[in-house]
This record gives sequence, structure tokens and C-alpha cells, in this order.
Amino acid sequence: MRFIPYSNGFHKMNKNIKIKPINVIRNIFIFILALVFIGFAYQMILNKIDSKKIELDNKYVRIDSKKNYYNFQGESKPTIIMSSDIGLGLSEWSKVQELIEKEYGYRTFSYDRPGYGFSESVKDDGVKEQAQHLRMILKKSGIGGPYILVGEGYGGLVMCNFAELYPDLVQGVILVDPISEEALSKNKDYMKQYSSEKISRFIQKYGSYFGLTSIMNKFGMLKNPNGLEENLSNENLKVYNILRTKSDYNSGYYSELTNILEQSSNSQKSGLLNGKPLSIIVNDNAFTKEQESLKKLTLDNKVQIINAKNKTDVIPLEKPELFLDSIRFIQDNSLEEQN
Repeated sequence: MRFIPYSNGFHKMNKNIKIKPINVIRNIFIFILALVFIGFAYQMILNKIDSKKIELDNKYVRIDSKKNYYNFQGESKPTIIMSSDIGLGLSEWSKVQELIEKEYGYRTFSYDRPGYGFSESVKDDGVKEQAQHLRMILKKSGIGGPYILVGEGYGGLVMCNFAELYPDLVQGVILVDPISEEALSKNKDYMKQYSSEKISRFIQKYGSYFGLTSIMNKFGMLKNPNGLEENLSNENLKVYNILRTKSDYNSGYYSELTNILEQSSNSQKSGLLNGKPLSIIVNDNAFTKEQESLKKLTLDNKVQIINAKNKTDVIPLEKPELFLDSIRFIQDNSLEEQN
């Protein structure tokens, strides 16, 4: 109760005021809507600020009006095509490309799949469509075959699909820390390493539209592949940290993760390479046997298996010298085949 002004009396307050549930729901909805709107505005401003921090050095071609960035260097054939693991782009191959050009002078090509780096995102593609997309990039950039295909992790799935679709363009294949399609379907522990990411990647995908993913990154809540920060150049790491919070990157990552979980790739059949040479660089940390089982893709005498003895998750950055041995093996065995 309270005093009535200019009076010695009291006035009873109404304690029975009812709050309607519909009003509570409406107010919560308005509050959430306001937060989302502020988040969108924050993300748009952040995108403009970040775009001024980055310099574009790589070339690109347009496919269906979308930019696809790549890095091409070297002069001598063969031409070596490199596709990165899930969540990584062409900068993962920087040390490998420099070393190959220095030691062999061979032509090397790395690229950002749609959504990664500066390549613009497209609708959710399956692995087969990503292989077809790579073929279009190579045609538009004027880089002819035959190719030595190099794929790490998820990139290995893309390369196996490429080899299945365009066998006449393939000289040999190098698989690095590869994903086994068979293990995805039969080994629960193997699948768990990918399924455990689904919820966090879902949050990062949709949070990237209204600033949540950027905030998570600022508070150190986003996990980088082990060894990435130590092995990327300062400039490439800066670009990676900026772009990984954007919607293109997170949509691309979630789309590829979905491809893995739904087992949309079915290319790793026995004899896929029809006797062409295959080098497998296996991860020393886990699932080595599953990776070695991919020797079934070609003849036994055309397979080389290298244990990376790696300490990080980024073998191309940690152990670029391994690729010199793999390329020499592909070359030597290709010459035998030709003779």
C-alpha cells in the first residue's frame, strides 16, 4: 500500500494484475527480433571493415557468374591439381607448391572450393557435382591434362569422383589423410569424428548471418585444425581468421559435412584407377588401417603408402617434402605404363 497525496489515508495497490501469456510471448519475440536485426547490421558493418583488410592476389574464373579463385604456378608438365580438406583452402598448399616448383619446376594448381577463401558460395552440391565444378574451373582457366590429382581428407573424395568421371585426364592420384567411404558406413567410431561436429557447425552456419560466429571467434570459441596457426604464414592466417566467420565459409563447411554424414560419395570402388599409380600418405594419429585400405583403388604394384608421422592435422603444411616422393613415384610408374 502507499499514501494518498495530501492525505493521511492509505491506498491499496492492486496485487492481482494479471500478465497475459500472449503479451510475454510477444515481448520476447520483439526482443529476439531486435537482437537479430542488430546482429545483421553488425555483421554487414564487420564485412565491410574486414574486406578492406584483405588484398586479393590470386586469379579467378567465373562459373554461373560466381567467382572461383585459384593459384597456378610452374611451367613444366605434368600438372598437379590440389584439393584441400574440409574447411581449408588453397593456402594449405602454399609450401607444397613452392617446393615442387623449386625442385621439379612442375605446374601446380590449387583452388578454393565454393564458400572457402574468396570463392563465392553456390547451392549445396554433392561431391560428384564438386568434381564437375573443378573440371569447369580447369577448362575455363585453360589448364589442360593429364593431371596428377592430390586430395587431402575431404578433397580426396572430390579427387576420387574426378578420377571416376574423367579417367582419361588422370595420370595418377595422391591421397593425403584420406576419408574412407567404406569406413563411414561400417565403423561407428570413424563416423563419430564427423558427426560430433554437426551441432556446433549448425550454430556457426546460422550464427554467421547475424554476428554470433564473429563474437564466438573473438572469445576463442572456434576451434582451428591442430597446427594451422603454427604453419600458415601470418598473412594467410589473418585472411583465414577473417573469412572463417563469414556465411559463405560456414555454409560451405556445413554442406560438405552433410555430404560426409549422408555418405553422398560412392566413388572408391576397387580398380577405380585402372592400374594407374596411387600414393597414399596416411595420418599417423588415427584410423591408419582404414586409410591404407584404399590401396584397392589400383593394382598392388602401383601403390605407395607413406606414413606421415605427423604431429598436426595439416600434413601439407607440416610435411611438404613428402609430396616430392609421392610425385616421383607417380612419374616413375606412369613412365613404366607408357613404355
